[in-house]
Amino acid sequence: MLLTRADMEDRERFLNARDTLRALLDNNIVPVINENDAVATAEIKVGDNDNLSALAAILAGADKLLLLTDQKGLYTADPRSNPQAELIKDVYGIDDALRAIAGDSVSGLGTGGMSTKLQAADVACRAGIDTIIAAGSKPGVIGDVMEGISVGTLFHAQATPLENRKRWIFGAPPAGEITVDEGQLPPFWNAAAPCCRKALKA
Repeated sequence: MLLTRADMEDRERFLNARDTLRALLDNNIVPVINENDAVATAEIKVGDNDNLSALAAILAGADKLLLLTDQKGLYTADPRSNPQAELIKDVYGIDDALRAIAGDSVSGLGTGGMSTKLQAADVACRAGIDTIIAAGSKPGVIGDVMEGISVGTLFHAQATPLENRKRWIFGAPPAGEITVDEGQLPPFWNAAAPCCRKALKA
């Protein structure tokens, strides 16, 4: 099954891709998903398999997302250069400190690195999907995750996941910017509150 970011941007294409993926799963067919490189221009390219997997997890309505790498999980520092680095077992929110730890290292096992895995985990967790980063070389790692055995680093999904339409919006890339009057910020951040036109500056 070949996807591009355009399949996430357009609502009808998103629903078609979602229905196709779920029909395959309902019939016990394991889909192989990749980016459609033949038609993916820079504007609609996802660019790495980590973020693509997060988008696929949203499409599938998954409960868990497993990202396999050449490390046991997310460490407090790069374990290849710092012997004092410790494995982080649980993450309840991704902040700038974690992003700094991830840096821009690139795995030799595929596109992306730890930083793109954090991006994918952030997207998935906001959509209500627990995300695990673990070593692909660990025997039985997939079975362990399916059985709920602790492996690698577990990124806990946010307590109140986004509802389906907001998942679709969240998975799409930004299309522009809106400048809001500073005095209108408190009600603007309330998801249930309307945004008055006069609050928009640009």
